[in-house]
Amino acid sequence: MPKRGIRDTEIHHGRLLGSESLNVTVPVESCLIGHQKYPNLNFGTCACGRNKWVIDSLGNLRICEQNPEILGSLFKNSFLELTQLEDVKSFQNNNFKKDCPDCEKFINCGGGCRKIRIKN
Repeated sequence: MPKRGIRDTEIHHGRLLGSESLNVTVPVESCLIGHQKYPNLNFGTCACGRNKWVIDSLGNLRICEQNPEILGSLFKNSFLELTQLEDVKSFQNNNFKKDCPDCEKFINCGGGCRKIRIKN
C-alpha cells in the first residue's frame, strides 16, 4: 500500500481543505526551504514569547508550542510574572543567526523559529 501524505502539488496549488492559502505556524528560514516554491503557504516570523503564547487546558503557560517547558501555572502566578522570567527573556533575545540580517530573504522569515535556534 502506498504512503498517504500531502503532495507538493496540492500545497503549491492551495488545494488543501479548499483553501487559497495556508498559514505555517512554525517559521522556516528562507535559506532552508525555497518559499517561492510554495506561493500558497504563508511563512512568517517567530512571534512566540512576544505576542504568541501557549496555555494548555490545565492553565500552564509555555513560550511556544514547540517548547515543552512549562513556565508556570496561570492559576498560581500572573501572566506578567511568568512572562518576566529569565528563561523568557533569554528566549526573546535569541533573535536570529548572526548572518541572517545580511540575507536577502531575511524579510520573509525574520530568522525563523527561535526554539530551533536554541537547540542548535
